[in-house]
Amino acid sequence: MPTAECAVTYDSPKQISLFLKDKGLTLKKRFGQNFLVSPGARRKILSLLEPLPGETLWEIGPGIGSMTHMLVGNVEKLFAFEIDHGLIRVLEESLGNVSTLVVVAGDYLKTWRRTSELHGLPDAVVGNLPYNAAAPIIASLTEWEAPVRRAVFTVQREVARRMAASPRTKDYSSFSLTCQARFDVQLHGDIAPASFYPVPEVTSTIVRLVPNTRDRSCDQGLFAEVVRILFAARRKTIRNNLLSERNGELYSRGIVETALREAEIDPTARGEELSVDEVVGLVVALERARRGKAI
Repeated sequence: MPTAECAVTYDSPKQISLFLKDKGLTLKKRFGQNFLVSPGARRKILSLLEPLPGETLWEIGPGIGSMTHMLVGNVEKLFAFEIDHGLIRVLEESLGNVSTLVVVAGDYLKTWRRTSELHGLPDAVVGNLPYNAAAPIIASLTEWEAPVRRAVFTVQREVARRMAASPRTKDYSSFSLTCQARFDVQLHGDIAPASFYPVPEVTSTIVRLVPNTRDRSCDQGLFAEVVRILFAARRKTIRNNLLSERNGELYSRGIVETALREAEIDPTARGEELSVDEVVGLVVALERARRGKAI
């Protein structure tokens, strides 16, 4: 089984450029391909991920396999999701004899469900995520019935700030709530554009996600619906947003006002003012009010 010590990696833009040219490959802008050149950044990601020998790991966007080479010797099974057929060929040429590696061809957002049905969900996830798809990829993790033990990603700095944002700040959004309801979001430093090839126009941040138990106490489907409604019109009050999205008895005035009172939430506040725990409390109160069991 290959290990990080014996792997061939490419640690400079020139090396990667020559490698791609030798393989007859050109990068495709629509895939958002920016390879992480810095070996120090890759080592930091690996240390934050803390992979264990008996675990199954998913890597999203392995590219030419620099991180993949470091991972295959540390886990029981590694599934590498790659959309570029040219890069799939590169991975198969360099790691095709590694029995613990499974390359999943295609768009991760279109293949992860089928992969999980066939092989189960992983213990950990890692990826240098394409900037244009990072948010939906991370959001997909919140759909899992059992939370991943740990996930480490590189994302655009602005996306990382949204994920970790606090209430009443300009970066706080429905995405912040979605992430923080399932995970403790930890930011572990920026990566300069020069650490990637080709050099992007933005700065990246390393993000680690560790599961928490916040959303276990309420209906996850209702939580997602309430979060969407709270931010449907940011300038509207919580009460008005809930009442403007009527859906049978769920959003009747009596249910909404009872739930807000039981959750001790100011009905004239706005969604961006609520913490994750307050939104969870509101969802629980809405569930009680729907069942006619408000106390």
